Amino acid sequence: MDSFRSRHYPLRKKRWRIFQEQAMRHYAILASVVMLITLVRMVQHKEILWFTLIGLAIGLAIANIMAVVSLRKQVAEVFILQEHFAVLSVYDILFEQETKSFPLIMASPNREGDCLSFHYFDRIVTLNGGDWENFDLLCTHLIWRSQG
Repeated sequence: MDSFRSRHYPLRKKRWRIFQEQAMRHYAILASVVMLITLVRMVQHKEILWFTLIGLAIGLAIANIMAVVSLRKQVAEVFILQEHFAVLSVYDILFEQETKSFPLIMASPNREGDCLSFHYFDRIVTLNGGDWENFDLLCTHLIWRSQG
């Protein structure tokens, strides 16, 4: 069994901290939108208290959902098990999700420059070389073993 970890792999940080770090950018954008609309409503002499409170609550909920989506998209680790492989996202590792293996022969890996793309169940996964310490070795393993 070969295992390759990306720079996104959660090592020592706590689950809540990683989740909040991912959500922070979304919080800032959505809160800025709510505040901008609040300023427009204030200039128009409209009610702003309830709009702002409800808008911020909805913005926080949306930001958390977007953080979950982002964590599910970030690949943290790739396992190669003989003729099968598994891809673990940051979300899978943080929340200890069960992962299925996929046949290497069906992966159809393709390397273009500093990116590696391959099929994994119902999606195409693209890995960037800058995120992986042993990117060349990972590419060699996936390409060579999928041809065999």
